[in-house]
Amino acid sequence: MSVTVVDAGKVSESKMDVSHIVTVGCSFTYCQGLDDKLDTGWPALVAKHFNAQLTNLAQPGVGNDTIYRRTCEYICNNLQFENSKPLVIIAWSQIDRHEQWYHQRMVDPMFDDYHLVPKPDTPVPKDIYEKIYLYHYDETNFYRKTLLYKLSLFSLLENLGIPYITTDYMTLDRNEKIIKVEKEFLGMAKKVNENPFRIEDLSTINQWKPKLPCGHETAEGMIPVSNYVIDKVKELHPNINFRNNITHLRLTDFIKTGKYHKKFPEWCHFVL
Repeated sequence: MSVTVVDAGKVSESKMDVSHIVTVGCSFTYCQGLDDKLDTGWPALVAKHFNAQLTNLAQPGVGNDTIYRRTCEYICNNLQFENSKPLVIIAWSQIDRHEQWYHQRMVDPMFDDYHLVPKPDTPVPKDIYEKIYLYHYDETNFYRKTLLYKLSLFSLLENLGIPYITTDYMTLDRNEKIIKVEKEFLGMAKKVNENPFRIEDLSTINQWKPKLPCGHETAEGMIPVSNYVIDKVKELHPNINFRNNITHLRLTDFIKTGKYHKKFPEWCHFVL
């Protein structure tokens, strides 16, 4: 990919061949609650608009550490395929969701892997590990980590010449602790918040529209979300050329590296 730097850190791109779309996020990107998510979920609608293959890495309930880790794992594993360069759409989650490596002797035998740990509003921790986590929970620290996750992932994608869009699907509560972190780490916060490929929080698009009983978007609500993302892809990466004949890492192969992800195989079956 050939690029020329212009004002405000944006780039003017020459023709860019892209092998597929990668979406990553939590349950809102997984499209939890929809029976026909492979047809009506916003990642599917975006992929169909561009006639592009899709790998949806989203997992219900995960936080930004999982989003960061899984995206890095996927991108690095996908490098084995020559000329494979995806468009990555990252929809970040809440800062109070986290994962921890648990050995199977400690918890459910399913997990000799990363395990989702409880949120700070958990009324009764189920074991000593959850108690320890909740005792050490600190919103300030977790927001600082989220800034680092974002900067690190942006740097990886940019260094590899991989186009991306960054957004949130969980609008951040800008309380005193968050403002304090942004003042203390002003450089990091500005770098993240003023990223030229950052778009409006997707959670705000249907803010006042009806939701499913689980709190997620309806099939009708997916349409304005997908239309907004499509418009932003065209605006920020106008010269992308999707090519479905480039081999890339399929989700059905990638999820073998994570037991939790294997519980949610639906997106493995997405086809245009």
